Amino acid sequence: MRAVILTAGAVLLIGTAGCFQPDPDVTPPAPPEYQADVGEAEWAQFRDGVPRALTRNSFELQDRNLPPSPRVRTAWLIRDPFPDEREAGAESARTQVIVRGIPIRDSSKFLVTVVVLNEVQLLDSTQWAEVEATPLFTEYADGITRAIAAGVHGG
Repeated sequence: MRAVILTAGAVLLIGTAGCFQPDPDVTPPAPPEYQADVGEAEWAQFRDGVPRALTRNSFELQDRNLPPSPRVRTAWLIRDPFPDEREAGAESARTQVIVRGIPIRDSSKFLVTVVVLNEVQLLDSTQWAEVEATPLFTEYADGITRAIAAGVHGG
């Protein structure tokens, strides 16, 4: 009897969950991170190109995972806030990059994805906080992504 009640409750939840409609007049906030796909790469291209591109952009590698799901993560890079971040009250900023290789089924290749995280310290605060990606941060992240794409594609 108890299983029937739980099952009925689950069905009710599933049925009502499908009824939610987001308000079309409300713009969701931009994510605090930048994400991009840079295409496909063989393991050797990922292994050699990603670290090279990151170190050329002043990042220090923090850790790496090997296949079947390769990943490279940098340490946080402390940087000056961009002017638009400073206008929003940022006193200090930091960036971290995570590059993942997602295995492509029936292939020896990986889809290479880049996530660039952004945090700032606001005036009179010692805490780091995720913030919406500003236009200047997005330009910066675009440059990092282009360097990684060139690294894995032999550029």
